[in-house]
Amino acid sequence: MHDIRELTIAKGGEFFEARQVGSRHLEHFWESASFDLMFAVSWRYIIPSRVYRRARLGTFVFHDSMLPEYRGFSPTVWSMVNGEDHTGVTLFEIAPGIDEGDIVAQKRVSIDPDDTIATLINRVTQTYLELLEQNLGHLIAGNAPRYPQDHSKASYTCKRLPEDNRIDWAASTERVYNLIRAVSPPYSGLILI
Repeated sequence: MHDIRELTIAKGGEFFEARQVGSRHLEHFWESASFDLMFAVSWRYIIPSRVYRRARLGTFVFHDSMLPEYRGFSPTVWSMVNGEDHTGVTLFEIAPGIDEGDIVAQKRVSIDPDDTIATLINRVTQTYLELLEQNLGHLIAGNAPRYPQDHSKASYTCKRLPEDNRIDWAASTERVYNLIRAVSPPYSGLILI
């Protein structure tokens, strides 16, 4: 988030950060604020339409997958746990459904066999910055390309719970290895039983 804040300020913008943007204590802010663009990065909460419609030029989300695959929670972790050879970053315009908006840009991010979640998060974060730099001018000008997702190809992930971090000792060696590297620091790690 620090890098995105710095880039925003360097481009002459103002940066505001909040987790629960629809909460009551921010109502006055949304009713009185005037702003051009809003971005949600690695977002976990539904953003009410009364909030995201306030941005004059639109509200855009960075999601850690090649949408429409892996819509929902923790797509990078699930990709690694599932043994995928890639994840990605999608910059898309927010819509009422979960991760269903029109795509502005995407970039595939490889998952190498020796990656941990920390090394992968670093590459994903760098990809956020690349896509932001490549598209910010078009978003400000209001002429960024958008294309619809193929909803028939959508797949979904769910929120990870502590029990998802238990090793199934009957699983394949590869499955156990992928789980270990996917929930290693900065995440809480495994539950051994």
